[in-house]
Amino acid sequence: MATTAFAVTPSDTTNVESQTRALYVGTTGDINVTMKDGGEVMLVAVPQGVTMYMSFARVNNTDTSASNLVAFV
Repeated sequence: MATTAFAVTPSDTTNVESQTRALYVGTTGDINVTMKDGGEVMLVAVPQGVTMYMSFARVNNTDTSASNLVAFV
């Protein structure tokens, strides 16, 4: 269960400061994610309102078109 949340600003260099549990997508689009192990994954056409349960290091700005992203910790 998440205890807090924060807005995610996509960045190609800055990792999130906390261990994440999920990512909420407020506006439909693609999301380029760097996972905690350093691997990258492109999530294509993620619908608005979806919560994806994952631990990630960063949402990359490059190739990310989804917006209003919220991380749950």
